[in-house]
This record gives sequence, C-alpha cells and structure tokens, in this order.
Amino acid sequence: MPLVDYKELPSPIFRSSLNARRGEIVSILESLERLQGRSLYAPFQHYGQRELRAQQGYLTKFPAELVHLLVDPSFAPRVTGEASGVRQGSFRQERGQGYLSDAAKRKALERHAVDAAMAYYRRAGATLIEERGKPYDLRVVLDGVERHVEVKGSVGIGLGSVQLTQGEVDHAYSFQPTDLFVVDGIIASQDKRGIVTTTGGEERIWSNWTPDSRSLRPTHLRYRLPRS
Repeated sequence: MPLVDYKELPSPIFRSSLNARRGEIVSILESLERLQGRSLYAPFQHYGQRELRAQQGYLTKFPAELVHLLVDPSFAPRVTGEASGVRQGSFRQERGQGYLSDAAKRKALERHAVDAAMAYYRRAGATLIEERGKPYDLRVVLDGVERHVEVKGSVGIGLGSVQLTQGEVDHAYSFQPTDLFVVDGIIASQDKRGIVTTTGGEERIWSNWTPDSRSLRPTHLRYRLPRS
C-alpha cells in the first residue's frame, strides 16, 4: 500500500524507551481492550510479563493513544500549504490539544496562533487590536463593537478539544462577545540551537463563544495535603 503523508520521526523510539514506560503502555492497551470488548491486535507484546517487544505483524496497527504518549508532541503529519481561509468553528473527532513539554515550542505555537488571529481580524476590518495575554489573548474593536478573543494553537490535526484555564472560562462567561480562535495542524521544527520555526495551520473561529459546561472536563485536580 502507498504511504500517505509519510514523515519520519525526529528521533527513533528504542525498546528501552518503551520499557521505561511499560506500565503506562500496558495500561492503555488493557483499557482499549476493555473498551472494545475484545482482544486487541496490539503493536507490542508483553513478553513474559517482563518487557515489551514489537509485535511484528501488527506494529503498524498503532492506537492513537500510544502516539500521543510516545511520539514527540512537535511531530505532526505534514499539511499542504497554509490555510486558505477561516472556517466557522465545527466539531471534529475527539482529539485533545495535549501538552508540550518544551517551553520554547509551546511559546512558538502560541505566538503563531496569536499572529494568525491578529491577521484575521485585520482582514475583517478591525480598528483596534490589542494583545492582553490574561485572562484573554486579544482585545479587538470590530464594527464598533469590542470583542475579546481567546486564542489556541496546536500541532495536532482536527482537534476536538483545547485546554482552558479557569480564568479563561470565567472571563468568557462574564464578558460577551468573546470569540474562540483555534489554529491546529501547525508544523513546528526546532534546530540544533533550540530555535523553533512554525508554519501552516488551519484556522477555525467560534464567534460569540460561551463555554458549554457540559463540554468541560477536568484535566488536573488540586489535592490538599493532610496535616503531617
């Protein structure tokens, strides 16, 4: 079969790396089997319950959950060209924005997305665009109306969710109109000096956005330590 959107990993994944996270990988595979109610043609076998080994025939059947766990978050399938326009926000299959462990990459993605949003509102005829940062990213005056804009950027393709802080959610509830501007599918690369470059991406906008409480899911829980 021909390969589509093939791109090599930035660095190989060694078996030692897999076995260093053996517990997490086995847990994911077992959870998928329970969810599907059948045996999974997994890319790895838990050999002797001691180590993971490649399951040769099924190594290409790689669950998306393992991709997010094992692959560098800066890796994403290559997209063709830049987004030709901004679509009104629509839901995709559930793919989360995820985390970037490298602060430089995270900052570059945020900058790329904010620049894309500013360019969009300039084209729309905004008379004022002001960067704020917190608790929202942009203050825009468009058609005489002040709008606040929350911007999210990611290398993930077809995002179905993004990460929000409590402050961002509270602000969207308290001020309208607020827009949610998402740029996903950004291609990020980092050279040996640590300099990150970003290109491409698909832009989507949810105008007059108020977070639906039914769509909010906690990703962290604050735990109060008991007295010693």
